[in-house]
Amino acid sequence: MGFWRRLRPVGDAHGSGSGDASRWDVANDLTSLVIDSWHGLDAGGTGEVAAYFSEDGVFDLASARFVGRKAIADSLTKRAALGSRTTRHVVSNFRCSVETPHRATVDYLICTWGADGEPVLPLEGPTALGDMRDAFARSVHGKWLIESRVFTPVFVAEGRFAPSLRAADGPGRA
Repeated sequence: MGFWRRLRPVGDAHGSGSGDASRWDVANDLTSLVIDSWHGLDAGGTGEVAAYFSEDGVFDLASARFVGRKAIADSLTKRAALGSRTTRHVVSNFRCSVETPHRATVDYLICTWGADGEPVLPLEGPTALGDMRDAFARSVHGKWLIESRVFTPVFVAEGRFAPSLRAADGPGRA
């Protein structure tokens, strides 16, 4: 049994009950979606990242807030147009809460590094470390989508946190 099978949904500490298999599957699916979405951003797939959000999804990074899939996609496209930016988003300490078969949240820690330019870049400390909460809803087609992704900063590097997103502010910003 691999690592992902050891994940346990919140409120199900001993793995007993009739809904375990379904709750496990949801927890595993959502954790994978979180990881894939951040990996997509780090790999430069800015257009693909917005597809993880619902049409009216919210992406709130504390320094910038975007409402709607189109606004999220536009902000990431503008960010990419500013020039080469290398990022890494390390996510851990997942805690999945399945409220209903169609609603769930995933709380996790995120640590980010970012710098303008192409690798290999000088190593500095993280740009930010904080708490993230993704609220998911299952679409009518059965696909899980992010309704909101909210970052709560705990530690932030002065002057280095999300500079490209601040510069990309524009329509759709709330």
